[in-house]
Amino acid sequence: MKLRKRWFGLTLGGLLALLTAAMLPATAGAVTLGAALSFSALSTDTTTDGVTLGQFAKVGTTPLGSVGGSFVSLGGANSSTGGDVVANPGPITLGHFAIVHGACVVPTAGTITLTTGAKCVGGEVKNDLDPRLGVLSDADTAVGTFVTALVAATPTSTLPALTVKNFPASKITDTVSGGLNIIEIPSVTLNNSSTLTLSSVSGTITPGEFLVLEITGNLSIGSSAKIVLKGLGADEVLIYVGGKVAAWGSSTTVQATVLAPGTSPINVGSQANLSGAVYGGGDVTFLDNAKLLFNPFLGDIPTATPPPPISLGDASGFLILSTQGTTTLGNVNSDSPGDIGGSTDTIGNSSKVLGDVVASSNIFPAITIKNFAKVSGDCITQDSPADTLVSLKTGASCAGFSDTSGKLALLEGSAGDVTTFSAEVASLPVDQALPAVNVTSKNSPFTIACTSAPITTGVYVTSTPSITMAGTTKLIINGSGCPAGTVMAINVTGSGATGGTVNLKSGFTIALVGTDAAHVVFNVEGASTSPDVIGGTNSTFAGTLVAPVQVCQVGSTNVKITGQLICGSTVTVGDNVTATYDPLVTF
Repeated sequence: MKLRKRWFGLTLGGLLALLTAAMLPATAGAVTLGAALSFSALSTDTTTDGVTLGQFAKVGTTPLGSVGGSFVSLGGANSSTGGDVVANPGPITLGHFAIVHGACVVPTAGTITLTTGAKCVGGEVKNDLDPRLGVLSDADTAVGTFVTALVAATPTSTLPALTVKNFPASKITDTVSGGLNIIEIPSVTLNNSSTLTLSSVSGTITPGEFLVLEITGNLSIGSSAKIVLKGLGADEVLIYVGGKVAAWGSSTTVQATVLAPGTSPINVGSQANLSGAVYGGGDVTFLDNAKLLFNPFLGDIPTATPPPPISLGDASGFLILSTQGTTTLGNVNSDSPGDIGGSTDTIGNSSKVLGDVVASSNIFPAITIKNFAKVSGDCITQDSPADTLVSLKTGASCAGFSDTSGKLALLEGSAGDVTTFSAEVASLPVDQALPAVNVTSKNSPFTIACTSAPITTGVYVTSTPSITMAGTTKLIINGSGCPAGTVMAINVTGSGATGGTVNLKSGFTIALVGTDAAHVVFNVEGASTSPDVIGGTNSTFAGTLVAPVQVCQVGSTNVKITGQLICGSTVTVGDNVTATYDPLVTF
């Protein structure tokens, strides 16, 4: 299994939140935890089970991860989560001085209850069309798909049932260096104060080495017991429990993602310290003072099912899109059909939009069309075909207000599809790894070229930590060396705890040779404190930019964009911008 370890932050909680994680690529014909990687704690039951935090419990706070289930209760005083809390159908309940550092999200009919001193820093959202509800649904599905693949996979080794004594310690060592290890074992019991070490073959970090401890029966963790790692990171280890987590004592240490898809509850002991994630098919409870550092399992499980084509899915029809935030355009002219989308949309003075404008907010004004701006398509809101959530300024117009093509549903599904797309592209084997691209001189353009036959048919993958272009410089994407129709995918991976960044100064040019905008994608992984910037003043951008959790900014004055701009957070576009919809092909 050919793997490349990179960092990837899938969390969609807290749009301005910082995210730290690692990105893992999946082998073609393999499955990952997909949208579940947005969540530090997740109950996949969609009817009655959820997630509960006791007093002072802290889940997914550093780095940030969302919490999701049919209900979520931060019932314990002073408990906290780092990302969003998403519940469907709800409710969400916050006890005294509990803090959700992201948003609290439920359907329109759901309830959010805050007691003394409690707060949802990112706001309280009651909206059937909020994309985070779609991500929760996708996460439940992804866990089921992952479990099916894991159970069907052939173990790389098998062990007898294990009871770990408090002395001496026990160790399990995997056998496949640089690849996936699935170690099947009937049950694991850790006595009080015992230590189980999970080790790589060499005992040192080996890129691409992952370990799944597949417990077909039960897992019991005694008080003060430890599951620690040697030569493996927490994001490289998964403990699968086919039976139930029969016991989880106090003051434990666990460095792995725990996945128990059965309906039995998981009760993480008080004062537990975890690095990973916890996914259960029943109730998931963190008792008092339990702490979880979000570092989910990023491995993939081979499957005989051919992988589906990679596409932007529900986001494919959008020219400019914020999947989770607001979209604000200055004077923008789109010269080909392509939709504009966001939680709210503002179309600047004298703009011309040839596609539809779609907004998920149920609060007026969901869509604002400023003076003399014209939308040739429909302005679509939750009140469509009524126009009660649309504000038309002087001389402004929309051709209609009906949603005959289901665009609201596409907007709702876009966040999950964009997240999945980014993960899939990031998972592809890398054909060319580059250092940070920094184009500093207009006399020395930088070229990213197809220099060999692609490892994956139909797509040539280049990776780089960041792309920075000074004013009036040029970046050339040259696909001439690849077969016709090959997609040039540039994964902007980031470095360390920081996600990828794209910073293109005013006057830059991205020029295409031997390819076109529909066959070029910049996939910006993870989150960054700096927005992705497409500068103004005589700038030209060609291709599709995908940044699932980042803020995107486009400058003003003779800016030309050909392709798509798809971002997870706020999108701001300046004046005198021409945007041409040239959608990314499926590959």
